[in-house]
Amino acid sequence: MTNETQQTILDALPVSIFFWDFEFNLLYCNEEAVRGSCAPSKEEYQQNFPKYSPEYQLCGTPTTEKMQMLMADARKHGKITFDWVQFTWFGKAVTYNATAIRGVYEGIEGVYIYASDQEIDAVKEDMLKAFEANERMRAMLDTIPINMSFSDRNFKMLYCNQEIVRMLGAPSKQDYMDNFFKYSPEFQPCGERSDLKVTRLMKQALQNNGIELEWMHKDANGDLIPTLATAVPGEYMGEQGFFVHSKDTRNIRDALANSEAKSRFLARMSHEIRTPISVVLGVSEIELQKPDLSPHLNESFVKIYESATMLLNLVNDILDLSKVEAGKMELNEAPYETVGLVGDIVNLQPILRNNKAIDFKLNVCKELPVSLAGDYIRLMQILNNLLSNAFKYTETGTVELTIGCTNQVGGHTNLTVIVCDTGMGMDAMQLQNVYMDYTRFHEGQHPATVGVGLGMAIVLSLVKLMNGEIDITSEVGVGTCVTLSIPQIVSSSEVLGKDRVCDLQKLKLDARAMTSNYKFTSGPMPHGKVLVVDDTETNLYVTKELLAFYSLQVETCDSGNEAIEKIRTGNVYDIIFMDQMMPELSGTETMQIMRNHGYTQPIIVLTADAILGQAEEFIRQGFNDFISKPISTRHLNAILIKYIKDKQPATS
Repeated sequence: MTNETQQTILDALPVSIFFWDFEFNLLYCNEEAVRGSCAPSKEEYQQNFPKYSPEYQLCGTPTTEKMQMLMADARKHGKITFDWVQFTWFGKAVTYNATAIRGVYEGIEGVYIYASDQEIDAVKEDMLKAFEANERMRAMLDTIPINMSFSDRNFKMLYCNQEIVRMLGAPSKQDYMDNFFKYSPEFQPCGERSDLKVTRLMKQALQNNGIELEWMHKDANGDLIPTLATAVPGEYMGEQGFFVHSKDTRNIRDALANSEAKSRFLARMSHEIRTPISVVLGVSEIELQKPDLSPHLNESFVKIYESATMLLNLVNDILDLSKVEAGKMELNEAPYETVGLVGDIVNLQPILRNNKAIDFKLNVCKELPVSLAGDYIRLMQILNNLLSNAFKYTETGTVELTIGCTNQVGGHTNLTVIVCDTGMGMDAMQLQNVYMDYTRFHEGQHPATVGVGLGMAIVLSLVKLMNGEIDITSEVGVGTCVTLSIPQIVSSSEVLGKDRVCDLQKLKLDARAMTSNYKFTSGPMPHGKVLVVDDTETNLYVTKELLAFYSLQVETCDSGNEAIEKIRTGNVYDIIFMDQMMPELSGTETMQIMRNHGYTQPIIVLTADAILGQAEEFIRQGFNDFISKPISTRHLNAILIKYIKDKQPATS
């Protein structure tokens, strides 16, 4: 009989017929096999047979493994019978009664398999439905980027998804399931043997209805892979056991390490950059306090002070964004006077205006409470950024600021701020990207514009931190309007009223009047004695000169060890001003040694460490207060009044 005649006869039979060689190649299938599978052609079915096969058979054995067993048995015994599950082209599971007989096809030895559909009773139908559901679940789990596996109560792994194979570089799922400990080091990082730890953890998972755990894997190249996993009890293919899903944490750990390195770098950068800026600002303030300063020098030092302040603001923008990214930005809420808030804003606008022909309009609601509670510094930062942008992108016309409140209920209100300008405006794409980091617009038209493009990114972060809302409308050539609503606590039921609002709106400042902002009245404190500790000579000079206006007794030293020696020899000071970042002993370490020696007088930390330095943390460590560098004369004045002035004997 010719091969062609044989194939014609086989195609006419009402059973599915296959021929496999002993290398597991499907060399032939008849028309009934194609019809039963709903495949479009014989060629498609033969070339893609694995697509029509589930990953596991009903018995729970992987299909590839069971096929190998069946071929070996048929080769050995000549004939065997078995059950088999196949998928149709449409994904429906079909069970077959099959017979495998050793034979020859076109001169090649192998196995003929004759298969017919089984009669399906209700029990078998339920099994097939569960089987199809499991196959759909396996297909789904193979697509997710999380490692998944299932082990029975004897800790035999029955399933794993493709992601584990990919992560470990294993040749197959079966290799990983059969050789779990080949893909784990002998000992886990905790020092426990891997086989003992997995037994202990899985028992805990079954007893406690699930646990979280850390597990160290080893890939095919021997490289260690840390994972964070969750093990929960469950059922798979009728077996009780537990599912484990895990995530490769290498990228997370790298990101955390990079974040920590970035924070350390920014802390150091904060200190190194802000220190010289502090000196420039400090020397400028010292000179501006002198009553005999000539008009020319006065104007020069004002310009130096303003430029250094602008540079400091740029550095602070970068540091603040880093604090937000690291989740270290915190609010310091306290009562503040709304008159002071408006006054400080008015004081800012001549600097921001930069001699442009811009009309600044101020509108204040007379129903605004006299006192609110919130983070005053962050509010000023938001308003400064908004006004800075308004003046920056407006050449002529108007910048208008409106401040009011809405929804005042039960001791709370929403502080509303509207900043509008008649500047260049933004198109739809620019408006969409306005909150992106380091984004600046109109650079080609205004290449000299100051800033690094972080203002609105920081504004958005701060507004969200305060549980507020922000809305921006803009039109090219018409201008931009930013509306803020920020929840605040009402500290006083008294409102500004018509008279106060009129006084505020009459405030007019020009560049010459700005000099008064840097001057303040400092009363002499000749009985006060202070110690300044700083490893930088210029910082010592600035601090000492600022203190000189108070006629204080000032001593200095350039290290923590020298300061400790002064305390050991019996010196007592009304205040010790302590730099935080010093070699050998830090300010915190120096302070703690002093406290351990029984020193109880006030110690004030001086810090340029803007990324990590929080007032509450310094006070918790043992400091009485803190001053941020560059030293603000007003802040220094408040500290001296708090700790020295009120303790001086009355003068006759």
